[in-house]
Amino acid sequence: MSHCAHDVYRSDPAACGEGRGFGPPLALKLLFAGAAFLICPPLGLLALGFLAWRQFRWEHRCSGRHHGFRRSSGNRALDEKRRETLKALDEEAEAFAEFARREREARDREAFERFQSEREAKKEG
Repeated sequence: MSHCAHDVYRSDPAACGEGRGFGPPLALKLLFAGAAFLICPPLGLLALGFLAWRQFRWEHRCSGRHHGFRRSSGNRALDEKRRETLKALDEEAEAFAEFARREREARDREAFERFQSEREAKKEG
């Protein structure tokens, strides 16, 4: 169990910038690093290193949706309810992922069967 200083970011998706652009777009960042590399190659390498380090830190800070709730709030009833709710949400997410997988398979199977029947119809016609 890790106690990260940034657990609030793990428990609050809005704090991680999910669903909104956070900072300049990647193309602009790479353009900046390329320009820095043209001006002075060590400066360009430094810029690329900084961008990679920052991205790594951002991903690390916002990884794992529910891990921020592992720390006790001091209220056992609340902690137990939180665990039950998160477990139910995880089970529901897994069930939905399975449903979506079955839907994709059915759609793919239908498209393949349609392709096969059209192909056979062309051979006969």
